[in-house]
Amino acid sequence: MSSTEQHVGITGASGVLGRALVQSRDVAWHAFPGDIRSGAQLSDWLDGCPPLDAVFHLAAVVPTARVEREPKSAFDVNAGGTASLLEALRLRNASPWIFLASTSHVYEAAMHPLDEDSPLRASSLYGASKLAAEEWARAVSRNGAMRLCIGRIFSYSAAVQDDSYVIPSLVTRIRNAPPGGRLEVAGFGSVRDFLAASDVAAAIRRLHETRSEGVFNIGSGNGCSIGELARRLTEKLGRGDLRLEPIGTQASTIVADVGKIGQIGWHPTRSLDDLLDEVIAAHES
Repeated sequence: MSSTEQHVGITGASGVLGRALVQSRDVAWHAFPGDIRSGAQLSDWLDGCPPLDAVFHLAAVVPTARVEREPKSAFDVNAGGTASLLEALRLRNASPWIFLASTSHVYEAAMHPLDEDSPLRASSLYGASKLAAEEWARAVSRNGAMRLCIGRIFSYSAAVQDDSYVIPSLVTRIRNAPPGGRLEVAGFGSVRDFLAASDVAAAIRRLHETRSEGVFNIGSGNGCSIGELARRLTEKLGRGDLRLEPIGTQASTIVADVGKIGQIGWHPTRSLDDLLDEVIAAHES
């Protein structure tokens, strides 16, 4: 290991984004192995690490259905875990560059692309927990030497993502639907901004390389309705026999304005069709 190599701490390294990030070999990774809510475990981890140049905080309870089932536990992880991490760093007078993974769920839905100054109104309990984490991190960084970057990550997927997420769930349901059947699609008219996890990881790496501070959207800048997503998947899977049936009446649009992150030289490299093909291939293997 070079004496000039950067040491980077990461929480949530076993998640989809964490696994995509640690594939990069240009830094020395130090993964937190414990419970993000535990100040003692965080302290032990930091004591065992060399001084960290940066910390990527990804650990979170993400699936919205799980957050709805276990709201207190999810809040303790998403908001409380953030507070515990920042406190452990503060007690050591550490001032690494910190990336906090947040979400598009903090925004109020709108028919136009959302920039970083758009109104905030958490659209789910998950969004509320991440907005609380954001607010606490901003307050702590204002009172100390921490350099904070918040990435509001829009919808993303990957081959390794499980069926609690939209795209892999639709792939599984379409493949398993009976011939000539109907497929109920919740949120049919809702428009979302989908990105490959590998592109999200590349965006986070670019923010780190430039030591950017403040809030940045991480998205594709393009919207696709859930109904159109289901239609594309039925076509790709050869299931034109299925009848797509919208359920629920509420529809909303959450699409990123990615002008700010584009100014530091990051742009997505993979299309939505590329992402869908990747997830389909993973389900066939």
